[in-house]
Amino acid sequence: MQTTQRHLPPSATPGPGGPAIANNRLLHGKPGAGKPTAPATIYLKVVAPALLTVILWTHSWIGIPGAIALAFAAALSLVALHRLLGRFALPGGLVREAGFGERIWLNRLVVPVPADVNANLTALYLAFWAGVLSAFFGGLSSSVLLTVTGLSVAYCAQAVSLYKLASLYRSMREKDPLYRFWTAAPANDDKRPSPSSRTA
Repeated sequence: MQTTQRHLPPSATPGPGGPAIANNRLLHGKPGAGKPTAPATIYLKVVAPALLTVILWTHSWIGIPGAIALAFAAALSLVALHRLLGRFALPGGLVREAGFGERIWLNRLVVPVPADVNANLTALYLAFWAGVLSAFFGGLSSSVLLTVTGLSVAYCAQAVSLYKLASLYRSMREKDPLYRFWTAAPANDDKRPSPSSRTA
């Protein structure tokens, strides 16, 4: 009895460049390395700097230790909320593409990205964290100037980085099989004909 052999396209085989190789490189190298950043995570990253800065300003009423403890509790709540909302599909668009781009950038040691894009994103992330730390220090020292300046720098850097990450995804999604499958719609097996209908 002979069995028929299905010929799969190269993109679906575990050979060089196939998705199995991509999964081995991107998923086995680091846990979660091939999973794109969810839109909920991006939204929480936008909310976090201002929220934590406002909480640190409460040191005037509850003291610096109390404000720091409250900010730490808020940060843990954001992490828990991220895990909860990450299970649901939220509206994406640019934010969704930015999440894909961020994962691609984090995978740059496995699948290289353009050097100029890497340099720009690194500078933007450094500027973002410099702004956030300045805002936090401004909150603890009751400095309006430091707070406003820090948040302005952080959000400007974050806004530019979102566009850069979305652009990176658009330019890199054809460079590795796994990136293409992130947005692939699963096939509906219910539409396949049943064995009885084939023999009828």
